[in-house]
Amino acid sequence: MTPHNPDSERAILACLMQDREVCDILIPKLTEEHFFVSLNKALFRTIKKTYESGKFPDLLTTTENSKIQASEISEIYCRVSTGALYPQYFENIKESYKKRRLLALGREIEQGAGEADNVDELIDTIQERLHEVRDSKSPIYTPLELIVEVEVETELPYKTGLYDLDKITGGLSKKELTIIAGRPSMGKTALGLTIGLNLAKAEAPVAFFSLEMGERSVGQRIISMLSGVELQKIRTNEDLSADEIERITNAKISFTSYPFKTLPESSPTIYDIRAEARKLNRKGECEIVIIDYLQYVKTSNLDSYVRELGEITREAKSMAKELNVPVVMLAQLSRTTEHRTDGRPRLADIRGSGEIEQDADVVIFAHRPHYYDSAKEERMAELIVAKNRNGRTGMTELIWNGDCVRFENMDWRKVKGE
Repeated sequence: MTPHNPDSERAILACLMQDREVCDILIPKLTEEHFFVSLNKALFRTIKKTYESGKFPDLLTTTENSKIQASEISEIYCRVSTGALYPQYFENIKESYKKRRLLALGREIEQGAGEADNVDELIDTIQERLHEVRDSKSPIYTPLELIVEVEVETELPYKTGLYDLDKITGGLSKKELTIIAGRPSMGKTALGLTIGLNLAKAEAPVAFFSLEMGERSVGQRIISMLSGVELQKIRTNEDLSADEIERITNAKISFTSYPFKTLPESSPTIYDIRAEARKLNRKGECEIVIIDYLQYVKTSNLDSYVRELGEITREAKSMAKELNVPVVMLAQLSRTTEHRTDGRPRLADIRGSGEIEQDADVVIFAHRPHYYDSAKEERMAELIVAKNRNGRTGMTELIWNGDCVRFENMDWRKVKGE
């Protein structure tokens, strides 16, 4: 027998027709699929349509707008005397709805397993669907609680610790995909690590997927960034003073307390990354995902490179929404920037830029003018916010510390050597 709860279905419909506040709270959370009985499904459709037209779907209005017999609607209306128990009715029909979804998913799995060309992709899809079913418990808020919830949402962006960048973007927002792009040697990985470490210092768990460098190389960079000791000295372990050795030791101790996970992967697909991020997220070990970098993500051998990039960024955006986290993906620009005197990048310089621009909420370019013009200050770096779906664009300047391969907030006294 298909799981359903006809009594609770009728009771929730009665509550909707009796109490305007219940409509305000539940109608945004309910769909026709929550109702199994055809008559209940049709009646909810009428109630919702009436409510969305700006009218309260009381007994009289609902009866006038519905093709269902007035006696049947009246019988449902009289099922309850008050809407006070609507939370319990809502939980009952929601549980039945989830059971039906699980049964349907089981049938899809049985059929899909025999026909799937890419089993890994099928497994990832199943995991995602199961996650959706398990987490379909939308909390019930009163109107006052809804207002408070909106106010809380406005405080959610994670500050990158790069003050002038945060002034433009507001920080990294949950459910958003940020692309950080640049030509080789512009400091993409350094920028990703700088942001990741700043977030981890603020106790936000970070998952850093390093597809280009091994764990040892990433670790050396992190210790150099934290200690202020030249990366080259750390790599060769030569010419280190007693003070530098102490700073390196302290940096290692400090880093062990940060919620920062480095995940070196060998040619993973975006589905592999998503599955790992999902596991970490469920354990509370991943609030921010950083992927270094886009062009190293293994694709599904589509017939178009642009389509492949589109698949990756589309899945990255979907991951941000599913896990409710910011996803930062580093990307390499095409050589077209080299044909400009100043080398300053544009959105069109990202190969497959149409797909990426569509999926990305924010696009930031890392640019070091000295690389193209030796007359420019060597330690000057620019971050160009070329796209910001929910805010303004603009450019900010940072200090590039090449010895420790890190970006620092602008202080002209440092640049001028004062």
